[in-house]
Amino acid sequence: MINFSLAFITRSWLFPPAKDLGIMVGIGVFVSVGFYCLTQAYRVAKPSTVNPFEYVGMVPAVIWGFFIWNEIPSFTTLMDILLIVSSGIYLATLPAKKRKMAHG
Repeated sequence: MINFSLAFITRSWLFPPAKDLGIMVGIGVFVSVGFYCLTQAYRVAKPSTVNPFEYVGMVPAVIWGFFIWNEIPSFTTLMDILLIVSSGIYLATLPAKKRKMAHG
């Protein structure tokens, strides 16, 4: 008897319908442009400036998880995300505060 997971791996490949293929191509283009912009941001700015913006992506991930998969994050998860995002925002604004204090 073959396991269900193995049956999935060994089944024949089906070409996706035009609608699904269009969605996959659209997602691929969108993600490619996003990663290109991210690498350019790391090229022109300091990593300590760009990196906190990557953590902000956790917020839409939780929202999508709720609406798409009906996944409800625990209180601890929400507090961890709040801590990471708020510390990222704080670190992103910290150099501006130091510059303002130095120049009077």
